[in-house]
Amino acid sequence: MCEEGGSTIVHFRHRDASRGGEMRIHNFGDSTRVLLELVRKGKTALSVDWDPGSMAISLQDASGREGHFMYGEVAQRWNPTTSNAQSLLYTHQEDVKLIAAIYADFCPSKPSQPSQYPGLQGQSDFSGDRIGSDVYCPCTGPWSRGDAVHTTKSGCCYEATNDVNLRCWNQWCIGCCQLAECDAACVIGDYFCVCGRSGRECGKPCY
Repeated sequence: MCEEGGSTIVHFRHRDASRGGEMRIHNFGDSTRVLLELVRKGKTALSVDWDPGSMAISLQDASGREGHFMYGEVAQRWNPTTSNAQSLLYTHQEDVKLIAAIYADFCPSKPSQPSQYPGLQGQSDFSGDRIGSDVYCPCTGPWSRGDAVHTTKSGCCYEATNDVNLRCWNQWCIGCCQLAECDAACVIGDYFCVCGRSGRECGKPCY
């Protein structure tokens, strides 16, 4: 597990021995920013400066080349803010994915769902309207939207699902009675993602 305001070193192996090494994870206290350094043979091969709060990511390789991306909420996509960002990302794409996956495994996000309701976390679809063994409510309430930012698409969609379930929660139903598919915009593949999920609240009358 990662320490808040501290550093964590993860040693890992890879089926391709040349791609093994260690990852140094540096957290910055209350900030959402984290610096992820992929180290091989004692040298930093690639660093990723990831700030989910400001939805920004920067890459720097061993030669000192840098590339920066910002998420554009209007276009709902990651935009390069330096001329070489895309080529740098393409060159190091496999290591970027590796960094994201290791970070997700060793530094899981804190649950956004209150612990007293553990059954709601990750709930995909209640398929309607059951609120008790013999009580049903129509799935006719308003739609709500949940959002999340995560290093992996699966983690991002999980957190967005928790978020929208909390927003759907009302006096008739726990969580959403209907969920749309998770939408995700990722920097590369299924990694370093911004995502959202829409859900519908239960309506009334219940019977």
